[in-house]
Amino acid sequence: MDYLIPSSTHLKYFTGLDIENIVMFRDTIYTYDLNRKLVEHRYRGKVENMDRLFQDIRGKDIAAPLRDMNARLYLKISKHANRIEDCTDEFYSIRMRKDGNELKKISKASREALRIMDRLVSRLDSTMTEREVEEELMRMIIPRESAFRPIIASIRNARFSHYQSRGIRIGRGVLIDFGIVYRGYRSDITETVLLQDDPKLETKYRLLRSIFKEIVDSIRPGMLASDLDRVFRRAYRRNNLNLPPHSIGHGIGMDVHEYPILSKDSNHVLLDTAITIEPGYYTSSYGMRYERDVLIYSDGVEVLDI
Repeated sequence: MDYLIPSSTHLKYFTGLDIENIVMFRDTIYTYDLNRKLVEHRYRGKVENMDRLFQDIRGKDIAAPLRDMNARLYLKISKHANRIEDCTDEFYSIRMRKDGNELKKISKASREALRIMDRLVSRLDSTMTEREVEEELMRMIIPRESAFRPIIASIRNARFSHYQSRGIRIGRGVLIDFGIVYRGYRSDITETVLLQDDPKLETKYRLLRSIFKEIVDSIRPGMLASDLDRVFRRAYRRNNLNLPPHSIGHGIGMDVHEYPILSKDSNHVLLDTAITIEPGYYTSSYGMRYERDVLIYSDGVEVLDI
């Protein structure tokens, strides 16, 4: 079985190449004429035209990360290859275990995001719209790269866990979910900022923060992700909260969502890896969430927070 890897974070992880419209098969990079000089400049191995790829894979059994392959390329390859197997899970499993340099990059991305969050929060005003908050945030992120399009939602609209900002005033508060990229690695943090006195909302947010602390305090290097999920579910039951529509967190790295998977059925081992923990609470009239990045080393756990 030979591996075929299209342009993706997988290709960047294995080769360092971050170039669109290229494919690696065995040790050869295939590209179009438009990209050829750039690829030859950055890659010391063999470079061929994309048309040659379909000759070289004819009749062969291939493994490829199908989640990162567009339909057009898949259809072309399937006409020539004998068989295509999905190796997405294999690649993400390899990337789940991170070395010290990778964890350091995630740490820097997270701490810089926290500094930006502090600056943004200090400038918030209840008369601002969601869109104005997002625009202000994007100005602060420049010249860095945003890890994903930020989620900026008034307290009422934060009941939708994935929401895009509109021209609506934030009023009593706002949920801010964003991250930045540092040397190819991403962060992901969330803060719910209450701008008006509201004892009910303040109490619920303190409860979420306490659940966050309980969960991160339970993390031990080498524990199973399913065991961490049990801690999360137990904490919600004990506090009479409905479970959020999302998991308690996710792996993070070159992609904002990657392995380990944090779920009740996950057998992923939490060791030398990076995750987010994001307890949330959502009702029919409002929502809130708190999220921070967590590094799990072989000898300890680091919660990235200022």
